[in-house]
Amino acid sequence: MSLKNSRKAEDAREAVDGSVTPSMHGERVTGDGLRDSQAPYSELDVAQLVQQMSKAAKARRDSKRSSLEKQQSDRIEKTRAQIHAVHTEYRDKISIIRKAQLEELANLLKQKHEIEVGIVTRMQAVEQAHAKFSGQFAAVLKGRVQELE
Repeated sequence: MSLKNSRKAEDAREAVDGSVTPSMHGERVTGDGLRDSQAPYSELDVAQLVQQMSKAAKARRDSKRSSLEKQQSDRIEKTRAQIHAVHTEYRDKISIIRKAQLEELANLLKQKHEIEVGIVTRMQAVEQAHAKFSGQFAAVLKGRVQELE
């Protein structure tokens, strides 16, 4: 077996037991994720990296939250404007309808008044005719009563 093949076999065995993983570039990667050629990070470097990652994640969350809040407030304003427009249109239509109804009511009241005036005029004419004919009728009855006596 050649040296390359033995190295591959050794890497495969170590990959199976989990202690060392072969990398794509032929370097060996240990269980803590470091290549043989890399020096481990200091705790300060790791803490700073974690802090930077945390700040970046917070900034992304804050940016997304403010973007969503802006979208929500824009939707609310747009909806309010639409509601206001619908209300204004409704109010204008109702105003036109009420005006037309009032005009129709005024015309109907005028017609009612004219009809009532006509009724009163006809009643007065009937009253006058009744008074005239009742006087004549009374005269005729008196004349007949006198003839019979």
